[in-house]
Amino acid sequence: MFNYRISLKRYCSFVLMGLMLIGVSCTDDDEVSLSGPSGDTRIQLNNDPASLSGRVHIVDDGVIPLSGYKDEGPNGIIGRRSGGMVSSSDDNGNIVLMLRAEIDPPELNDQPLRATHVEIVGGFAYVSYNVEGDVTMGGVEVFDVNIMTNPRIISQALFNGTDVSAVAYSNHRIYLAEATTDDGFDTPAVLEEIFLEGEELTDSSRRVDLPSYVATGVTVVDNTIFVTSGTAEEAEGGLTALNQQTLEVLFTDYYDDARDVDYNESHIVVMQGTPGRLRLYSREPVDLVRIFEPGGANIEESKSTIDVQSDRVYMAAGNEGMKVVSLDDGSIIGSLDAIVLEDKDPELTVTNAVSVDGDLILMANGEAGAYVAWSGDSFAHSYLDLLEANGC
Repeated sequence: MFNYRISLKRYCSFVLMGLMLIGVSCTDDDEVSLSGPSGDTRIQLNNDPASLSGRVHIVDDGVIPLSGYKDEGPNGIIGRRSGGMVSSSDDNGNIVLMLRAEIDPPELNDQPLRATHVEIVGGFAYVSYNVEGDVTMGGVEVFDVNIMTNPRIISQALFNGTDVSAVAYSNHRIYLAEATTDDGFDTPAVLEEIFLEGEELTDSSRRVDLPSYVATGVTVVDNTIFVTSGTAEEAEGGLTALNQQTLEVLFTDYYDDARDVDYNESHIVVMQGTPGRLRLYSREPVDLVRIFEPGGANIEESKSTIDVQSDRVYMAAGNEGMKVVSLDDGSIIGSLDAIVLEDKDPELTVTNAVSVDGDLILMANGEAGAYVAWSGDSFAHSYLDLLEANGC
């Protein structure tokens, strides 16, 4: 049995701990198809929770054991955290993760999809999917996680000819960073907007062309959509800002290997790879302010996410692990090395996603699994307590 782990970004109170390869059943009454310019069925829409939630396997009492090492800093042993929807502490103060459910991945054309991103807003999780390699297929699903012990899949859209790298939610709409095989666009990178009725996906969709071959990250700020796109020899990507109502392009900045975008109260932050760099933009007007070079992220065509919290960026630095970068001066104020396992190729255990929930940092480390760190006194010192979630 194969388990696949989701990369988490920005909201960490929801963890899909297992995605097993079992098919999806749909009912004809609840499935809608939307054809693309070529006449092929591009979108398969399913709003039947009964059929979709057959892939959800409630566990609820599964405690994921944590092991690893602890550093003793100036304030003593780190690792205690009170409460939490997916974690608690045992009598010794160690973090304990509770496995609430295991989710089988959706399938399209008998091909299992891979989860790429999770966004959680108001008790609902929006999960995007694609397929590795040359196959271009993807999707997005809506999970109701208001009751953590009983998560449900309530809506699904699967896409032929479309990979989905990331998802963002804003004002009853979701925005998807995609790559398409549709020759009606100048380049494969596109942004797609899908309207929601309640929390259900609809066939009301708009797409807009972006530079280069794949859109990699997306977020919405002040009625402006910020989306990153990667690089190929024939077309350079970068950052694109669009009006949320009209999808008119408001701002572009072209450069190589843009991987993700996030924001704080005053800035938009873009992460680049090969090597890891951070581009800091003012929010209004959008203008490049500074470029920091913390390094890492040296593997081409890899996923890397950032989570901006106040005056710092938590950065998945790939082969150089996780870094915490000050937005004041670009200094590295906290870090964890990439995970090294004796039986794994180091390129398969890199840190490709990071997400912050209060004083916890969750990291996705490829075949090394999911790791949790506690930040102590907000990175006033450079050490972290690293706890490995075995079996992830």
